[in-house]
Amino acid sequence: MGGSAFNAVMNANACPRIPPPIYHALKSRFTSIVAGLYIHATTPKEAPEKKDHGDLDLIVAIPRREHASQEYNKQKEETWNVLHETVRNALGAMHMVPCPGNRTSNFAIPVKHGEWDVLGYGEYEKKCRKEAEGDIFYQVDIHVCADEDEWKRIRFFHAYGDLGMILGVIARNNGLMLGAKGLKMSNPPHKTIELSNTFEDITRYLGLSMERWEAGFTSKAEVFQWAATSRFFNPAEFRSQGQGFSKVKAERGCLSNKERKQPEETRAEKEIRIRNEALVHFGKKYEVDEQKHQVELKKQLKNAWNGKVVMEWVELGNHWMGVKQIMENVRERCGGDEGVIRLLEQKDGQAKVKLLVFQAKEELGLHSREKGY
Repeated sequence: MGGSAFNAVMNANACPRIPPPIYHALKSRFTSIVAGLYIHATTPKEAPEKKDHGDLDLIVAIPRREHASQEYNKQKEETWNVLHETVRNALGAMHMVPCPGNRTSNFAIPVKHGEWDVLGYGEYEKKCRKEAEGDIFYQVDIHVCADEDEWKRIRFFHAYGDLGMILGVIARNNGLMLGAKGLKMSNPPHKTIELSNTFEDITRYLGLSMERWEAGFTSKAEVFQWAATSRFFNPAEFRSQGQGFSKVKAERGCLSNKERKQPEETRAEKEIRIRNEALVHFGKKYEVDEQKHQVELKKQLKNAWNGKVVMEWVELGNHWMGVKQIMENVRERCGGDEGVIRLLEQKDGQAKVKLLVFQAKEELGLHSREKGY
């Protein structure tokens, strides 16, 4: 059957599958209504050759001034949105499952008796009412985005059925991560690198034509063919199952059945090349180089600038609090750990740092103590 968000409060058959002519009439009707509440309102481009639909998905962002209202989410962050009751009344929904903030809420709108007659589906409507043992409904899901940028990303990633997922698999096969939030790259042990959250830039980088995407696809084959034009797609390496991959339908196998190119480099070599290329392309190389620099800095500090070394210099026994105070004093004088390292790298650097240590010891009024203090 169709949508399932209301199974707990309605007959499981109360939201039947919707034939395409009814779906498109429904899309025009409810998109127009919701556009009166939000500045940005659209539905994701449908998967071609779809025989029927379970529900209608609407993506919205930025409430219109006259309908905006303050709300607080679970983290107590103030946001502006359209009240769920306002949306419910505008749609004429009988039931709703509201979610605060930029989440998806569900609305069940009654189908009027005889409403499908005009489109030639009168008998199907009667059949659905019989199976539901009463009233039937449209399920309309409204995903509220935080801003226009997120709205654009969701609109792209959820278009044409599983296309976003397919692009995500192609990216993952090349050591990248692509999702509704954009293109990313893992960088252990550091945080993940966000390469871009703009799909116009991402598709350009992947070698895909946004003009062709906007023009639309009339068949599943066209969708797969467009994805396969990515410069990162290689049937010889394409896989959609295993660790890190969600289950992919068998029909996606046509991507793997394309003429196979023999790889000219190992998988590891390719991922390193793509990684470096992506960092340069999206202007993130400095960020990664700085992370590497910080790792090397910590190694140097651990070896040449640590409490044990300073303790041996100042002979304070086990007076570790005094050692900590001395090191903090020296860091302040040098402008942080990097300043200490720069000093250590100079000619007679260790002697210069050692001098600062003894100056700090005197300034703090610390004196040598017998071991065991």
